[in-house]
Amino acid sequence: MNSAVLSRYTDGAGVEIMAVLAAAGAGDQTFRVRYTNQDGVADRFTSTVIMNTATAVGSIISGQNAKASAAGPFLPLQGTDTGVRSIEGVQMISGADVGLFHLVLVKPLASIQVIEQTAPVEVDYLTMQASAPVIKDGAYLNFICLPNGSLSGVNIHGELTTLWN
Repeated sequence: MNSAVLSRYTDGAGVEIMAVLAAAGAGDQTFRVRYTNQDGVADRFTSTVIMNTATAVGSIISGQNAKASAAGPFLPLQGTDTGVRSIEGVQMISGADVGLFHLVLVKPLASIQVIEQTAPVEVDYLTMQASAPVIKDGAYLNFICLPNGSLSGVNIHGELTTLWN
């Protein structure tokens, strides 16, 4: 039983599940996660998803868009669920090598899509979205990258500007 609780976004609204590689795995295993949703309803299940073949620790194991049943960076929640309060368990459904992975609860704050490395993208949330995402105190910020192939040899440059009151 998982006894960890959310320190922010405790109602679970908008909180997603990411499956992150901790040790290399052969891939093609399927699994699903049992969780409590944003309304406190327990025994909810993600869709069954397939794991990527991955060797780089920190890779998102459900993100390979070329595979049928791949989920992208976040595991698909059941029905009309919009968030996760806690993870209750994980069920490995098929495959011999499960690898080793973490289930991480994250709250996506913003989304930017870069189509290719030669097409820069700029997003100004104050002028383009009418409001900026709220970053709560103590939050850990990071970026998710899901390349179609490999990121080796690709330069990614960026700047993140924040403000507070």
